Amino acid sequence: PIALSVGLALAVVAHSAGEPELKLAKVRIEERYLESGKLTEAIAEQWSKAATTLVKLHLPDAKERRDWLTKGDDLLREVDAQKWAYLSRTSLLGFEQRLDHYGQAVGAAAEARITEVPKAVSEAFEFVIDHEQSNWERGSRRLARVEMSARLLRWLAGHEASNLPPFSSLGHAATWYAGEGGFVDWARYVLQSGEPARKLADAYNKLVSQVIQTRSEQNHRFAVLVRDWTQAGSTGSDVLPVERVLDEFVAPLAEHAPLLVLVMDGMSYAVFRELVSDITKQDWVEIRRGDKQPIWPAIATLPSITEVSRASLLSGKLRQGSQSTEKGDFPKHDGLLQ
Repeated sequence: PIALSVGLALAVVAHSAGEPELKLAKVRIEERYLESGKLTEAIAEQWSKAATTLVKLHLPDAKERRDWLTKGDDLLREVDAQKWAYLSRTSLLGFEQRLDHYGQAVGAAAEARITEVPKAVSEAFEFVIDHEQSNWERGSRRLARVEMSARLLRWLAGHEASNLPPFSSLGHAATWYAGEGGFVDWARYVLQSGEPARKLADAYNKLVSQVIQTRSEQNHRFAVLVRDWTQAGSTGSDVLPVERVLDEFVAPLAEHAPLLVLVMDGMSYAVFRELVSDITKQDWVEIRRGDKQPIWPAIATLPSITEVSRASLLSGKLRQGSQSTEKGDFPKHDGLLQ
């Protein structure tokens, strides 16, 4: 069993980086675990590759794999080589070190108000993704935070660089949010879900603070546009009032096939984006309009409460009522009856 631990440790100790301290660590391994003398470079490389391959391909059980990787890290500590664990693509300690390095790069970039993503961030991100732990944790919330932070930083840099003008209309603002802003909010909510590594958590907090500042300005502008749009009588077709959704979307599709209308009351666009991302991975397809405006944003009533907004949606007209109202109005909708 010790052969596997030694092989995992050699991925660091015998690395081509060739730090002087690593050479001393290699001597310590030879003294403690080899009776035949020194390790040649070729044997150390082959041993390391064999151990790495065994862990990657022949230890599918996550707990067993983690136990062996922990033993490899323990051996690195024994020979005083733990601070170079990041050189290994399998070391658990090394993965944490790569995350710390990425966090330092992201934190510095967030503080600097960048107009392009620094090379240091891109390289640190690739270093994290290159680690085997990124494959083993694929789909985990922790890896999602790494990926979302990279996306947010790119968005923030692009926003600062382009110096986007304020939204010209409610339709402009709503279409932007449906096509881009919802993804931004999804990303920042993911980052706010907690991170055990302190340096990385600090970096996420700095990044989210910058994003919140930008999004708050946009939200304020959006609120003003909603006020003005409502006062003007909610005219125009760039934003669809909720009471017209059945006429404009559901009824035309119902002419061709039976439909299920699923109302997810009170769900934000950010949560919708997360759900769609998961659903489309399970062989479902998101269908949009094929014209120049594939996303046609709809807007809830004011006040946006169930008794008004959902009742208006299912009745096809501005309405306030309970479930009994909706049950009575929905089957009588002219477009659906046709």
